[in-house]
Amino acid sequence: IIIKLFEKFLLTMDECVKEMYKNNNEKDYENLMAQAHKLKGSASALCFEKITKISSNIESLIKNGDEQDFSEPIEELSELYDFVKSK
Repeated sequence: IIIKLFEKFLLTMDECVKEMYKNNNEKDYENLMAQAHKLKGSASALCFEKITKISSNIESLIKNGDEQDFSEPIEELSELYDFVKSK
């Protein structure tokens, strides 16, 4: 069951990160925040603290009206996805 949860998380993270890149490029902050929230919940459930923290930070900044370029933290999430996937 743990393997299935991990595989589902990888699919969710892959989809979220792709959508986050797209939302960021389109300056669609509402959907970017929704993807960050979704990823935060999934990562938190599996105790991926760094992914949870980055996602939470993106979500909080947007909630507080900070509409900036989030390319850097999204790239960090992408690198973490590659790292987790390789394990």
